[in-house]
Amino acid sequence: MNNRRSIGFTLVEVLIVVVIMAILAVTIIPQFLGNIEESKVITARYNLSRLRAILEEYKCFHHGVPPSSLVELMRSTDKEGNIGVGPSYTFGPYLSALPTNPLTNSDVVSAITNSPATSSDVTGNSGWLYNSKTGELWIDHLDYFQE
Repeated sequence: MNNRRSIGFTLVEVLIVVVIMAILAVTIIPQFLGNIEESKVITARYNLSRLRAILEEYKCFHHGVPPSSLVELMRSTDKEGNIGVGPSYTFGPYLSALPTNPLTNSDVVSAITNSPATSSDVTGNSGWLYNSKTGELWIDHLDYFQE
């Protein structure tokens, strides 16, 4: 009798492992994709909340007047909101950079005049919608701009 024994896996064993891995992939991957989208929404809301808090802080130090643009949040200002350098410009900077809106992958700010923002203001191309007269800020995304 020949006692030859093959070392390795049979084709059936390999196919069973491949089928099990495919079933796991089909059930697990969609859950991760949903979590990615949800995390983008949570991050956008957090960034919006943070920016709104910084705008309120700015207004507290500047006679209740909001900045004319969000760029002022990244500069030093005096009590009147003038941008400059030196000992009389003691306020700010409040931010080192504008946060990105992860839903649009943009940190660009679109100036709007409506208050509150309307769906016609939403472009989906910029990160944020800002009304400099009121200091109000929204997410530039049709599903989330009213938050």
